[in-house]
Amino acid sequence: DFVKLYEAMQNASFVSKDMMTHPREKYRALSAADGLSMVYFDIGSLVSQVESYETALYLIQLALYLNPEASINKLFLGEVLDAMDQQEMANAVYRSVTPDKDLYRSMQLRLIMSLQKTGHLTEAQEELARLIEAYPGIPIYYMTQGDLYREMQDYRQAIASYQKALETFRLKEDPQASVLYFNLAVCYEQLDQLEKTDELLQKAVSLDPKNPIYLNYLGYTWVERGKNLPQALVMIQTAVEQVPDDGNLLDSLGWA
Repeated sequence: DFVKLYEAMQNASFVSKDMMTHPREKYRALSAADGLSMVYFDIGSLVSQVESYETALYLIQLALYLNPEASINKLFLGEVLDAMDQQEMANAVYRSVTPDKDLYRSMQLRLIMSLQKTGHLTEAQEELARLIEAYPGIPIYYMTQGDLYREMQDYRQAIASYQKALETFRLKEDPQASVLYFNLAVCYEQLDQLEKTDELLQKAVSLDPKNPIYLNYLGYTWVERGKNLPQALVMIQTAVEQVPDDGNLLDSLGWA
């Protein structure tokens, strides 16, 4: 049976790159059990991509049985449980990794996102504050903090967090930064600072000119205010051409 197979493999080993540890670690000898754990992990990852989560859960549990110390196995287990809407169990897995382990910060970020998903925004903020204190200067943490504040409708605090994310993001003119400008624009709109909203939306569009969300948001904002109507219509039409089945985009086009 499976247990006997596992016990029989303990005496065998092979040399390979341990993909379950930090990539900067050196090559080392792995047991056959570690290797088989990798196989189960890989198959489980593929299965999860077609949303066969029960099968993926079974496979990652096998992987963990074979290599219970591999942080990547625990991370994947948490993600599968999260996808199955088993947040309490997922959170317990995310919390099980200590700061000295690989992928600790990734696990903590997943925990925060899981808490956010279930509406535990204050607890998510507390966890995130601890993470930022321990590991300052990481843009994704400030961006997540901004998202939490925005969901809590604390737009001024959200703006401060998004701006901090921009300050720590090295590639401010990269398309990846466009989401920060967009999120800032949404917050300024909520504060009725429309000129600043326009400026930031146009910055987001300039960095990612084919993004249908940005195009539609800016175009619709202008249409509502009777501003730059020809340009606004072109933006909304461009957005609809990219995602023709999106009802929100079609509504914007009808309104324009």
